[in-house]
Amino acid sequence: MTTKTIPAVSYVVQVNQLLERFVVFETVFFECTQTCRNIILGRCTVGETLATLDHYVDQNLTVLRAFVTQVAAVQPPTAFVTINQQLITALEHYVDATETMVHSFEGPSKEVYAQVLAARHDQETQREQINTVLHAISMVSFSTADMA
Repeated sequence: MTTKTIPAVSYVVQVNQLLERFVVFETVFFECTQTCRNIILGRCTVGETLATLDHYVDQNLTVLRAFVTQVAAVQPPTAFVTINQQLITALEHYVDATETMVHSFEGPSKEVYAQVLAARHDQETQREQINTVLHAISMVSFSTADMA
């Protein structure tokens, strides 16, 4: 797959569209954390187990990795190169936190929720970083528009 640099406006639109999909991942992993809590507390349906939740999180991790690859394939205009790298780094760290979440299910059930919660906290930290980067993108896009 070849990539090419796109105009600033197209870049901003494309990144915003891609990151709208990121909100879905945020919702999914938040819900996984809540479901894990409910399973540990015994407030779950018969089909909800740590093993099935682990499988579900792992499947979503696979989709998340593909999403990050898609975001990383976008070649930003010169004014956005540094900011774009910050975005990719934050997304990669979000993947790392999600991998930690998946590995949490391999431990003793009494420790699973605490480890899942810690991984979720790491995801939230990266989400905040992504929000910071989005704000920086909007600032650069406005300053680029002023120069046009």
